[in-house]
Amino acid sequence: MKPRHLRIDFTGVPLAWSPNAEFAWITNSGSPLTSAVEPYLNIVMSRVRDALPDNHGELKRQVDIFIRQEAFHYRLHDSFNRELYAAGYPGLKELADQLKADLKEMLERRPLLWNLAYCTAFENLATFMAKFWFGMADDLFEGGDPRGVALMHWHMAEEFEHRTVCHSALTVLSGNYVTRVRGLVSMMRHLTPYKKKAIAIVLGQERATMTAAELAASIAREKAFNRRFERWMMRQLVGIFRPYYDPADHPTPRGIPEALAAYEAIALSDVPADRERLAPAVAY
Repeated sequence: MKPRHLRIDFTGVPLAWSPNAEFAWITNSGSPLTSAVEPYLNIVMSRVRDALPDNHGELKRQVDIFIRQEAFHYRLHDSFNRELYAAGYPGLKELADQLKADLKEMLERRPLLWNLAYCTAFENLATFMAKFWFGMADDLFEGGDPRGVALMHWHMAEEFEHRTVCHSALTVLSGNYVTRVRGLVSMMRHLTPYKKKAIAIVLGQERATMTAAELAASIAREKAFNRRFERWMMRQLVGIFRPYYDPADHPTPRGIPEALAAYEAIALSDVPADRERLAPAVAY
């Protein structure tokens, strides 16, 4: 694990950066929500680090790296979000702000273990998304704009890299199966409505000027992607409800080591990467 401060120049990036525009729009809709959730993750994990017993020094070190990775994630998403907001999408920023307010209230009213279980659930689902995007969704990225592809691949590769941190911390501080599962259910019930509203805002604007034929084709592509992703995700969720589930057991998908190496090299530069510099990195 290591933090990689990737910077990308998103000026003029096409918001339909994937060869499948609906996939790009659906993915884009989650970016403002990501920028709301990940600062919350970092606050929770900073408190968790302080609560961990002194004999878990290695886990505390991993929490430190986790926090730095997540900070770089939401900062780059903030940069991408500026392009989203400039394109319109009325209500999208306000939706993200409402989510921030919800999470702030959770921090104030809920105990640390409850918040940690929520974070663990979020990170476990991100692990599944990383597995889908690397190896299961090549056609959705191939030939796309390197800036959009790089943002999403870099983020998901690091999510997979730090997949054990929240789970390990919850095991140390609680180890209670019911606590973990309640966190999973609570997180899904809380975030799913936000996800649906964000998608509706983005797709609603993108489809506003489509002809009837274009709209029908767009809806068909959206449904095809949703069926594909949801069927795959449901198979993964069977495992997460097992008492002895451990994200460390997931083998590393092909492409993740190469992606991390490519983005680490680019992150060493002080200049934000443009489309041309990122093109070789997304071709691993």
